[in-house]
Amino acid sequence: MPAEPQIPDTSTRQADVQQVPPAPEIPELVALAEALSQARQVQSLTLESLAAKLHMGVEQLQAFEAADLTRLPEPVFVVAQARRIADTLRVDVCSQIESLRASEAFAALRPALSTEVFQQAARLAAASASSAPGETGAPSSSRPWGGPGPRVRAWWLAPLLLGAGAVAVAVAVVWQQPSLWRSLLVRQPPSRPVASAVRPAKPPVVAPAAKAPQPVAQVPVVLLVSSRQPSWLTVRPLAGGKPLYRGSFVGERRFPLGDGLLLRAGRPDLVMVSQGAAAPRPLGGVSDIRWIPFKPAAPAPSAPKPQASGLRQG
Repeated sequence: MPAEPQIPDTSTRQADVQQVPPAPEIPELVALAEALSQARQVQSLTLESLAAKLHMGVEQLQAFEAADLTRLPEPVFVVAQARRIADTLRVDVCSQIESLRASEAFAALRPALSTEVFQQAARLAAASASSAPGETGAPSSSRPWGGPGPRVRAWWLAPLLLGAGAVAVAVAVVWQQPSLWRSLLVRQPPSRPVASAVRPAKPPVVAPAAKAPQPVAQVPVVLLVSSRQPSWLTVRPLAGGKPLYRGSFVGERRFPLGDGLLLRAGRPDLVMVSQGAAAPRPLGGVSDIRWIPFKPAAPAPSAPKPQASGLRQG
């Protein structure tokens, strides 16, 4: 009888698969989300209508009411988002917000989320900077002033070459005109040598070296940030350090770009950014709540130094 086919045992493989742990649940956050959700339902407002009033995505509001930490931004943005919802619904949730801010579990999430997002944004900025045009080209091996050997030889041979060329031109002119040649022989006494019709070559005149261009003063590069409606905004240096701005933002402000900046907004679609002479553009989509890196443009390649002027005859 033919042997029965063996069915592989998948129980061991399924046991080896690592289960993804669920996101931790914070009771204070759940209580705050339920209070705001009940206030919305009491006013007979749907998620879509409340999201339209808040100018935010429905998925973002739904994630907040579900207290889903996997879809919520950094804790400081969660608190700001809760205040916006409460102001729109005209309800008092100050006690729930204070309880949430005093929660040890909520405070423990803050450094972990901030560090992970900050490192991810820094890696993204470093990758974009390494692939930017004009920074990966190999340096030119040519020297602007040329090698010393050939240049020195051309300097000393130039007068000799000019003199020999002038003599050759004079001989050719006299040889092509026999009458001129005979007149020279008749006029000159036999005992005296024939005078050369070629004037001695003048010493070479070196043209003055071109003046080096004056260095242009560099204008500090700034990042222009503007918003017509209030939006939570955080601006910090790309290399780390104290935030340059954190809070509700409206209006227009310029931030020195320096070595780079990181921006994160609660409403990226309302915040406009402009770098240099570029036209303003939104920071991102309505649900694109993440750190956005900005780096200064690569410096333009310096102009080559002027070559040494050639010799010219006076």
